[in-house]
Formats: sequence, structure tokens, C-alpha cells
Amino acid sequence: MPKKHKIIVDDYIDYTIKKIKELPAGKYYIGDLCYLQSKLKEDSYSYEVINIIFYGTKYTPPVEKTGMYEDVATGICFYFTAGFGGDGTYDTYVNGKYKLGLAVDSGSIGAFPYPHASEFKSKGARSPAGQRKIPDSFMKEHTLTHTFKEDFECGETYGKIFRGGANLVAACSIGDVVVDFKGSDEE
Repeated sequence: MPKKHKIIVDDYIDYTIKKIKELPAGKYYIGDLCYLQSKLKEDSYSYEVINIIFYGTKYTPPVEKTGMYEDVATGICFYFTAGFGGDGTYDTYVNGKYKLGLAVDSGSIGAFPYPHASEFKSKGARSPAGQRKIPDSFMKEHTLTHTFKEDFECGETYGKIFRGGANLVAACSIGDVVVDFKGSDEE
């Protein structure tokens, strides 16, 4: 559960993103974090942490390496990977059964604790200038919400896949969820 304090982004706070060995049990959003961020209020804890993942701050660089992390300022733990080579739609399985085509637009996938209802924008709220409005129907069809009953690990399988036969992440496992990057519809 995130710590209860206001996040202040200024020159005096050094956000620390540290590596961890597993993620705590709970309900998670799994997919491209840019889609989740587009649905959140800009002053919410989750929005701020996703912003740090993608862009960093003056003192904290953006997250670039695949792994499980904790944002020390908020206590939010998450998984992030960007090593699979690109955007597209990827087959996603839960307990070995096909679930959906997971859409990716930022070249990355994450597992992020499902935000509290108060963090989401109200229906009809305007998106900031330059931010695309993502329809709710798209979110239901191309992103995944999953509840893990126990703490879990995340990992990657490397192999030669589309992008010119490069040795990239071929699949990632997020507890009992597997995202297969070999089946992208884009190259």
C-alpha cells in the first residue's frame, strides 16, 4: 500500500527507484503503462510514479532496464520491461490459457498495482494537451487486470525474434501471466 504523503516534485526530493526480488500480492494492471497513465489524474500517486518510470526526474533517470522495482517515496512496487523490440499486439496467457492480445504503444510493458478509484479521472474529464484519449472499450479489449493471491516474481525469456534476428526478450512472465513477444503484428 502506498505511503500516505503528498508527492512534491521539486529540486529537493530525490526519488529513488530500487530493485526488488518480488512483487506483493494484489490486483495489478498488466500492459503498456502509457494507457493506464492516460486514465489517471495528474496529481495521483500512480500517475507520478509512471511519469518517473518513463521520464525520470532531475535526480532520478527513467527506468530503462527490465526488472522489478519499488518507488521508495510512495512504496509502489512494479515490473517494467522494454527489451522486446517494439510496439504491436502480443498474445497473453493466464495459467497457460490464451486471454487477449495485449496492445503496446510505448515499446514497453509493466505490471503496476491497480490504482484506487479516486486516482482515476472522472468520466468525460479532458486529457492534457497532446495526450491521446484512450477509449474504455480499447482498455477492456487490449489490457489486462489480474489479481495475484501471493507475492510473485517476474522474468524474461530471451531468444531470436522478429527485429532482424536480434537476441531480444521473447516472452515475459508476470507471476502466472505470460506475454509472448514473438507474435507481434508490427515489425
